[in-house]
Amino acid sequence: MTQNLKSIIFSEDISNIFLKYSWFQNRSNMHNYDFCFKGEIADYYLKLNVSDKLINFVYILDFQLPENKTYDLYEIINYINKISQNGYFFYDFLDKKIKFKTIQTFSEKKPTKNCLIYFCDYNLSQTNQLFHKFSLAIHNLIYGERMKENAFELLFLNIEGNA
Repeated sequence: MTQNLKSIIFSEDISNIFLKYSWFQNRSNMHNYDFCFKGEIADYYLKLNVSDKLINFVYILDFQLPENKTYDLYEIINYINKISQNGYFFYDFLDKKIKFKTIQTFSEKKPTKNCLIYFCDYNLSQTNQLFHKFSLAIHNLIYGERMKENAFELLFLNIEGNA
């Protein structure tokens, strides 16, 4: 089952979903990630771990943060983790990188390709929105603008509706 799920995940249909959100598949065995996204403030890497009913998405944000901003970064991560429903951010002290981890499960015993396409599309959509907002907060942090908690609330507010 695991090998079958991996072959579906790395199929052309699923890869097109990743391309839709500007994630490019790593075809080289030299790097330790499956997909990458080049952002304005940081580069993002994605490592997928697949098992029976679990897909573990580990996103890595690669950027240099001034050491005097570390405490402020922890405040941002703490606040986002309180409101995030999809996963959690953490700072990996060994790699000196911020990582975002989300584990998604399937309700079906044998996931279909259409189910996985929808699943990946939804997950990438939510994650890209979160990363965009996180990048804005990091941009403000790097350029010396300290944000208050109510500014975080506005930044991470999800507004849904029709215009």
